[in-house]
Amino acid sequence: MNDESELYLLQSKNRMLDEILNKFLLDTLDYAKNLLAVAGNFCNANNLQLKEYKPFPATQTDSIKTVTRSITVQGEFINCLLLLNHLETRSDVGRISSVNFKSFSAPGNSETLLNCTVFIQNLIPTKNETN
Repeated sequence: MNDESELYLLQSKNRMLDEILNKFLLDTLDYAKNLLAVAGNFCNANNLQLKEYKPFPATQTDSIKTVTRSITVQGEFINCLLLLNHLETRSDVGRISSVNFKSFSAPGNSETLLNCTVFIQNLIPTKNETN
């Protein structure tokens, strides 16, 4: 084989691999995936552990549907506050509706750990069915 045909074969295999991988890319229009990406990236960069993600059933009042999700992170208090600031001011993942801090002793040692649970809501207007 010559260099040109090897290059063509390599490019062809690369395109096939890209097509397969593109099926698994995160859809940032999906609220859940967007929140997980934002929170996960922040936790990785700021010494926090993302412990739990929990979606709640959507509720509807009049023409507004509300979606609530919670994330629980574990780490130092200041890093949890930095996450809250990031979610409120630098991201568009939703509105923080409530925060719960809970400290506890780790089983088996005397270390005290802090969990921070953040509840985030999104308002999703429903389409008028008469239009």
